[in-house]
Amino acid sequence: MNARAIHLALLLLLAASETFANPQYTMPRVRIAGGGATLTGGSYVLTSTAGQSDAGTLSGGTYSLSGGFWGGSPSLVGVDDPPAAELAFALHGAMPNPTTASTVLRFDLPRAANASMVIYDAAGRMVRTLVRGAVAAGQHRETWNGTDDSGRAVGAGVYFVRLEAEGLNARRRIVLLR
Repeated sequence: MNARAIHLALLLLLAASETFANPQYTMPRVRIAGGGATLTGGSYVLTSTAGQSDAGTLSGGTYSLSGGFWGGSPSLVGVDDPPAAELAFALHGAMPNPTTASTVLRFDLPRAANASMVIYDAAGRMVRTLVRGAVAAGQHRETWNGTDDSGRAVGAGVYFVRLEAEGLNARRRIVLLR
């Protein structure tokens, strides 16, 4: 189960009244009580219920969700990632950032391509190559654990990740705390 699926499931269960937002979607948090709720936005519609052994399978667009709760934990079967045809070339922000240990770098490729993802220090020196070569279309994630290509821990500071694929490139900043 990917982090997005877990996040969506937790949002369905939170008893708060505020709006959660990130670069991919915005979803209001709702209090689930008896009647359930319907949440919409972006490429999803999620319907939730309480007091049933299973809420049934919910699907459409880019997700398939099954869940409900009563006398046990909610169950989430899965949320599918969007088809590659719906994706644009993107390098998402590192999570967490700043980081003290490791950070996850997510990127999207609308079609298969030769790609590279490289970490540079603030002086522009190459620190670590995370991706180099053929990469399939779709959503991807790499983890940087704060080490260089030799496996040595690098010092605290500002680092940059650069993604290149078929003439497109993107760059994000990472702050590493020690």
